[in-house]
Amino acid sequence: WTQSGSEEANLVWLERMVLFLLIAVLAVGLYAVIVSNVRRALRRQVEKQTRDLQIANQEIRSHLEQLEAESDMRNRIIRYSHLAMVLFDGKGQILLVNNSAAALTERWGQKVAEQQDVRQVPVFGEIVNNCDMAELFGQEATAAEGVHTIEVRRGVKKSRYRYSLQRIFKAERVWAVLLAAEDIT
Repeated sequence: WTQSGSEEANLVWLERMVLFLLIAVLAVGLYAVIVSNVRRALRRQVEKQTRDLQIANQEIRSHLEQLEAESDMRNRIIRYSHLAMVLFDGKGQILLVNNSAAALTERWGQKVAEQQDVRQVPVFGEIVNNCDMAELFGQEATAAEGVHTIEVRRGVKKSRYRYSLQRIFKAERVWAVLLAAEDIT
């Protein structure tokens, strides 16, 4: 309180202070209500997005399990097929080879293995070297796909093979090519 003013001036000053404090309390209360509502809305939004992410993660897990099962099935079909089969990538590297393919190349005096360049393997190399790798691994359909025949000669030895090339796509791109061959001599 100030000693210089009259009692009426003190009362006006006191009213102003009370009004100021009342406005401040109301502002703090309003701020608290707004912050509480915003927090609640944010918490609901986070919970909804968390549920959505959990659902999306479950769908991704399910999709990955399906892709793994399909990949496993494809690999089993290749491995246990009676046709000689090799799966190779755009660099010509063999990703998967079955026992029939190993037996076929051994008849030509060479063993075949994964990680080997398919162009260096008997029979399969002759087939792949007759194809344009850029075309085979391009996005457009290629004449190399489908069933064809080829005659392979090495020295006096010759054989005729029926073969097919099938492109395998992953994420809309050619990931690998499956080459299946059969001796029709």
